[in-house]
Amino acid sequence: IPLVLGDHPITVTATDPAGLSASAATAVSKPADSYSISGTLTTQAGVGLGYLASGVEVQLTGDKTATTTPLPEPNAGQYAFGCLVDGHYTVTPVAKGLGLAFTPSLRNVTLAGANAAGQDFQTTAFVVAGSVDSASCAGSIPGSDILKISDGTNTLSAAANASGAYSFIVPNDTYTVTVSNAFVVCTYSPAGRTVVVDNADLGGIDFVGN
Repeated sequence: IPLVLGDHPITVTATDPAGLSASAATAVSKPADSYSISGTLTTQAGVGLGYLASGVEVQLTGDKTATTTPLPEPNAGQYAFGCLVDGHYTVTPVAKGLGLAFTPSLRNVTLAGANAAGQDFQTTAFVVAGSVDSASCAGSIPGSDILKISDGTNTLSAAANASGAYSFIVPNDTYTVTVSNAFVVCTYSPAGRTVVVDNADLGGIDFVGN
């Protein structure tokens, strides 16, 4: 909630279906104007790197420290740090899963009375995508299939969506893609797939559960 300078009392009241209610109060002080640092993480082809597909976080250091994750679709790759006062900051994308390298590797940002948008980063990476059909697995529910992609050392995990589709954004390498179900025992065909990412997106990496 945007706030003007000064002290702001805030009261929150919650009421349950039976009509019982309780309140809590606090005060938020805004002693100085604040600004934001924002940007987008993309591949060289302009594909946005959402956190679930890429495993990338964005770290802020300097006069304030914080960590955020880039947004998923439809705003994949966008990130922002808010409530920042004038000062010096460093923004760094960090790959928590597979070895993505960004250009630039970091950005030094000085806030001086205005927001700093357009703090963008780019990486050479490609999309590995497919679908999972587990309708024949007794008890399976949409969105319960968990995909893993591994280079033999590092692993990135993500759930398929309600339609069974999934995607990862990874650098060039050889990977193994496997799937399991979060709630039921399900046997998939194939049990795993080996994919070689070589400067191109890969689609149709599909699985069928039974």
